[in-house]
Amino acid sequence: MIRKIVKDLNKFSFLLLPVLLTMASCADMQKVKDAKTIKDYAVEHKNLTILAKKGFPKAQTMLAHMYLDGIGVPANHAKALRLLRQAETNGQYPGTFLTIGKVYKNGVGVPANAVIAERYFKRAIALGNVNAYTQIGLLKQDAGHFSAAKKYFRQAINHQDMKTWSYLGRLYILEGKNALAKDAFKKGIAAGNKQVYGSLGRLYLLEGNLKQAKKQFIKYLNMGHPDAYIFLGDIEFMNGNFATGGAYYKKALAANIPKGAMKLGEMYKNGVGVQVNAVIAEKYFKNALTLGDVNAYAKIGLLKQDAGHFSTAEKYFLAAIDHQDVKAWGYLGKIYILQGRNVLAKEAFEKGRAAGNQKGYKYLGHLYMLEGRFEQAKEQFIKHLNTGHPDVYILLGDVEIMMENFTMAETYYKKGLAAGIPKGALKIGELYRKGLGRPVDNMQALYWFFLARKKGVPNIDARIFNAKKKLMPDDLAKALKLSDNIKHDGNIR
Repeated sequence: MIRKIVKDLNKFSFLLLPVLLTMASCADMQKVKDAKTIKDYAVEHKNLTILAKKGFPKAQTMLAHMYLDGIGVPANHAKALRLLRQAETNGQYPGTFLTIGKVYKNGVGVPANAVIAERYFKRAIALGNVNAYTQIGLLKQDAGHFSAAKKYFRQAINHQDMKTWSYLGRLYILEGKNALAKDAFKKGIAAGNKQVYGSLGRLYLLEGNLKQAKKQFIKYLNMGHPDAYIFLGDIEFMNGNFATGGAYYKKALAANIPKGAMKLGEMYKNGVGVQVNAVIAEKYFKNALTLGDVNAYAKIGLLKQDAGHFSTAEKYFLAAIDHQDVKAWGYLGKIYILQGRNVLAKEAFEKGRAAGNQKGYKYLGHLYMLEGRFEQAKEQFIKHLNTGHPDVYILLGDVEIMMENFTMAETYYKKGLAAGIPKGALKIGELYRKGLGRPVDNMQALYWFFLARKKGVPNIDARIFNAKKKLMPDDLAKALKLSDNIKHDGNIR
């Protein structure tokens, strides 16, 4: 009888084996869930590795996330991508295709490619992952195809992805449709997405309605989102309440929000509401690093640069670059200029530009200006301008001044002013004050200086005072009358 039972078990073992493996995988996956709940990353990693080696695509995808984000393990994008390719081969887990889509959308370990990203998102949708509608919407938004983006956001909402109300509202803000944005945010809250309180708070902040913004962020905080402390701190700073703002940042830090440490570091670095203290600033920036904010490497580098410790600053900037902080190429280039190592500076700026830091054009233009290569400087500044940075009109005007093309300089300064860069008014005032390309005219200089002050240019009172001293009483009266009639756009009423 026993022999018969054993024989029957052997006969059907091929049927039992998958069942036993599935039971074992379920037990391991439960260990993963338990470990994730208590943030025991070592146990989570260990059990996911066991399941991944057995070929379970969900485990391979989850393990890839740990390597993508550096959670419990050093970030390793190459390893994450290998795991995702294995998961793609091993099954039809929708999260795999969603994650690969995000990798291509954001250019993590691979060149960003919206076409490939969208293809993977559509495969995720076909397998039932409705979050992929939102991701395609974000792709369309990034490409400036707002109508298509809204279509995908609405599809996500129709599939009960309620957090997409927030994305839809933000898109309306980009279109300048704040009323529709508020409506979207409120619908998201009514649908149970309480995170939208944060989005609504940001909108009120954008509109300058600090009272309403604070109200929304307190609601957001009470829903269990300690990152609201950062916004509450920012509001207090806008109101000039630096001590209260700092207290909110400390609460954020106590809740392990790295930006809290970054904000406190900035306070002590720049002396806002406290005495400048590089030692305390560095301590907070290092706290931010411990909490995972790699932007703090560059901040510490800037502290070291300010103290004249260029070698140490270079080390921190290189660490920032190693952690994908592409703007640190600009800082590195500037420190090379300070050291007189212009060749290395150019290389740094060009590498930054290749890595996606569009300011590389601007930095390279500055370097060419220092070297007296004005045509090359203009070429770089125009490239920077074409990436959507109208502030470079001022630099183009400065180059023309160095080339003694004063009329062209004024044209660039006026273009900057028309594009919302108030420094353009200051620069035109200087042309009249110094008599560059025209006779000295302190009345005209005073007019432009008043306009610059009205538009918010700081530290201009000394120029106004000196221009006033050089005017006869009648001319001064005319200048003051003109200044009284300046509209915000610079025209005379």
